[in-house]
Amino acid sequence: MVAMAVTVAGHTSLAGAEVQLLVLGGGRRWCAAIHLGTGALVSARWSEPSDPPLAPFTLARGLMAPDQGGADPIRPEDVALAVPPEPVGRTSRRRAERWLRPVLHPDREHLLGFPGPAVPYWTLSGARPSLAVVAPLGEVRVARGQCRFRWRKVEHALPVLPQALDTVPHRPRRLVVTLSPPRDGHCYKLVAALL
Repeated sequence: MVAMAVTVAGHTSLAGAEVQLLVLGGGRRWCAAIHLGTGALVSARWSEPSDPPLAPFTLARGLMAPDQGGADPIRPEDVALAVPPEPVGRTSRRRAERWLRPVLHPDREHLLGFPGPAVPYWTLSGARPSLAVVAPLGEVRVARGQCRFRWRKVEHALPVLPQALDTVPHRPRRLVVTLSPPRDGHCYKLVAALL
């Protein structure tokens, strides 16, 4: 097999190369994770569904897929995997903190680089993040599929992905926020995991 260089999420990997991930949340065909080789926050995607979805703080390994064309302006952090990542262990929230701290979204910037809950799809160029780990100020409240939290002295109320509601900790201290696929010409901020 010939290895191909693929540049994604600000780092270079080889197709077929093994990647180690710390899963933060996700679904059956993707997960928000920290790439343990680089420390980068990534959105790993694969075509075959995994059953069940990987739980937060799962340690997993996967294989990079061959380059699948141009980068998606909605998701500059995307990493394509050949198959669903394989769980190889778990870590505690406390131990995961050393990986989470360096990728926390800066509190001097707007969440995902823009104010408000949505951004027009046609304005996305891949220059701003589509995935963030946030350390909210004060209490995080989750009710009726919405997450309420304070960020930059502003109260936010964002929809929560259904799979994130399956693993809500007693007192979430971190949130994973991502952009939705385009709907009516806009991409919306969503809470993908509560950590």
